[in-house]
Amino acid sequence: MNKPSLLTLVFAVLISMGGGSFSALGQSQASPIAGDKITELGGKLAKASEAGSAARKKLAIRRVIREGDALIKENPTAPNRFEILSILFRGQQALVSLDNSAINRKAFLETCGKLTAAPKVYAALRLDADLLLTQAESARKGADSHARADALRPLVERYRDTDVEPKVIRIAMIMALELGNTKLVNDLRKVVAERFPGNMDLINFQREKLAGQVFGAPFIGAFERSDGTIARFPLDFLGTTTAIYCWSKEGDGLEDLKALAADWKKAKVEHNAAGRFQFVSMNMDDLPDAGEGILREHGLDWQALKMPKGQENPIYQTYVKRDTPTIVIVSPNGYVALYQS
Repeated sequence: MNKPSLLTLVFAVLISMGGGSFSALGQSQASPIAGDKITELGGKLAKASEAGSAARKKLAIRRVIREGDALIKENPTAPNRFEILSILFRGQQALVSLDNSAINRKAFLETCGKLTAAPKVYAALRLDADLLLTQAESARKGADSHARADALRPLVERYRDTDVEPKVIRIAMIMALELGNTKLVNDLRKVVAERFPGNMDLINFQREKLAGQVFGAPFIGAFERSDGTIARFPLDFLGTTTAIYCWSKEGDGLEDLKALAADWKKAKVEHNAAGRFQFVSMNMDDLPDAGEGILREHGLDWQALKMPKGQENPIYQTYVKRDTPTIVIVSPNGYVALYQS
C-alpha cells in the first residue's frame, strides 16, 4: 500500500480545518492597493478642501469618497486598505462639518468602525477614529464626566507598545484634566513614570499641564567632560546625591560661583559633605574647557561638563528651564524633582 505523500497530508489537514481557513489564507495573500493610487486619492482630497465655495467643496469631497469606496470594494482584503479608509475618514469628517446630515454621520461612523479594525502597524491612522467612537459610545450611554474619562483607559491599553502610545497618553491626560478625573490623571502619570520616564516630550507636557504639581523624572543625558571623556546621567552618578551647578560668566555668574565655592569648602569641613554629596559643574558659555580653569582658580575639584548651546539645549529646557546660576539636585537613584513651568 502506497503511503500518502506529504502534500496530500498537508491538504488533508487544511481541509479538516474548514473552508474558513482557505478564506483566511486567500486574504493573507491578497495584493496591496497600488501606492500611486493611494497617493493620488490623498492628493484629490487635499485639493477638494481648497475649493472656493462650500457647495464646490462638498461636491469635490463626495467624488473622492466615491472613488475611495470603489477602491475598497475592488480590494476588500488588501492589507493596506486601511490607508484608503484613513482618507475616507478624513473626507467624511470634512463632509459632516459641511453637511451634518444623518446619512453623512452614519457613513462616517461606519468608516470609523472599519478603520478601528486596523492592525497595530496602522495605529496612527486609526487613532482619531478610535477616539471618536469611544466618546460617541460614552455619549450614547449617557455617561457622566468621570465615566467618559474612564472610558479612555481601555484606549490607552489598546495603544500600548505602538508608535503613538505617548500621544494617546497625552490626549487621555488632557481629557481627564478637562473632565476633572484626578484619579485617571494620577494613573496616567504612573504609566509615564514606568514606561516613558526619560521621554522629554512627556516631561515637558506634564510641566505645562500639571499646574502647581511636582513630579519626578530621571535625569538622562550624556555630557562631554573637559578632558573629552563622556559623563552619563544617571549611570555614572548613581548612589550619591549630585548637585548640578549651571552657571555662566555673564552677569553675576562669577560672583555667585565665588560665594558658592567658599560655602562648599566650609561644608566639606564642618559636615563631611564631600562623602555624601557632590557638585558637578555645567558651564553655559560653550567654553573649550567647560570652565574647568575657572573652577580650579577657586580651589574646586568638581567635574566640569559641557552643556552645548547653554540654556537653549533641549535637556536644559526640559529639566532646568531657569535662569543661571541655578542648581539642579539629582537624587542617588538618578531622579530630579520637576515643577510646573
